[in-house]
Formats: sequence, structure tokens, C-alpha cells
Amino acid sequence: MFNNFGLQEKRYVIHCETQEEYNKLMKYLEKNSFIWHDTTLPTQDNNWKRYKELTCIDITYEQFWNKFKNKYDIGYCDINYATSDHIIIIPFKQIEHVIVFAPRYIE
Repeated sequence: MFNNFGLQEKRYVIHCETQEEYNKLMKYLEKNSFIWHDTTLPTQDNNWKRYKELTCIDITYEQFWNKFKNKYDIGYCDINYATSDHIIIIPFKQIEHVIVFAPRYIE
């Protein structure tokens, strides 16, 4: 089984070292039906401020039914937690070209 990024269903996080990387990722995720655990849109909350350059976005949560529409749930953590929990860490720079040139990405 593969998720929206074409990755096998394991636990992955995307490491955003800068606010700019985080913002690009949030725009992409929002356009592709992702929401935060509390059902807010990715661009509504700036969770990068909490961990700053250590921020990782968890993109592998199971799809769930929201009373408004089907969405994909995302979360965030710091890179130290991701490392200790054996989560696969993907640097944003490694996938940026996929996001920026994806059909559902809007600048």
C-alpha cells in the first residue's frame, strides 16, 4: 500500500528545517486533503514555531472520516522523537521537487 507521496505504508515524517519549507509543505498538504488532528487546515496553525528547525510532519496517519468530508490526518513532532521512535525521516529538500511541481500544488 502506498500513500500520497508514493511511499510504502510505514511511518514517515518530513523534516522541515526552515519556516519556508514548512509553509510550502503545508500548502501542498492542504491542497491534497490533509488536516491536523484537531481538524484545522494545515495553513491555519503554524506548528513550526514549537520545534523550529527540529520540526517533522507526520504524513502517514490513517485516513479517517471527518463529519464534513474524508481527510488525511497529519501530526508533528521534533526530529529527536522521530529518531527515537524509529520513524523514517525524509528531509524536505529530498521531496521539494515533487511538491513544487505537483499538479495539486498552488504557490
